[in-house]
Amino acid sequence: MGCSFVVAEAVSKEALYTRREPSAEDPRDREAVDLASLVRTGMITIVALDEAELETFLAFASQVDNGEAATCALAIHRGLPLATDDRKARRLLLQQALPLQLYSTLDLLKLWAETCKLGAWDLALILMAVRDRGSFVPPRGDPLRGWWETSISAASIEEF
Repeated sequence: MGCSFVVAEAVSKEALYTRREPSAEDPRDREAVDLASLVRTGMITIVALDEAELETFLAFASQVDNGEAATCALAIHRGLPLATDDRKARRLLLQQALPLQLYSTLDLLKLWAETCKLGAWDLALILMAVRDRGSFVPPRGDPLRGWWETSISAASIEEF
C-alpha cells in the first residue's frame, strides 16, 4: 500500500499467534507471528510511549483496554491515522472531536486489495484466511461488512 505502521511496544506483545490447520508434521493449531521480519522490512515500527503519550495513555486506559489506549495516545500525539475496530475507542475519540483519521480493519483490507488489484478469487481466499487464522469477523455496524461478505462469497461461487 506504500505505507508503514507504528505500533506501541505494549501492543506488539499482544500479537503472538495466528491459527492454522494442524498437519501430521506439526499438530499445533497456531503459528507464531513474526513481527521481526515486518520491522526489518520497515512495514512496522515498534515504539515506546514518551512522557506526554504516557499521560494520554493513562487517561484513556480507564475507559478502553491498554492496547487501544496506547494506540490512541500514539495517534493523538504523533498526528497519525488510527486503525481500530474497538467501538469504545472510536466513540471516545469522536466525542473528543480530535482531528484523527480513523480506519477499520476492513478499510485497510479493502484499500490493500484495491492497491494490489486482487482478483475476486484471491481476495476471497485472503479474507477467509483473515477470518479463520486471525479469528476476525467484522462488526455488524461496519459500513464495509457487505463488501466483506460479498467478497468471501465469491470463492464459493467460483468453485462451481
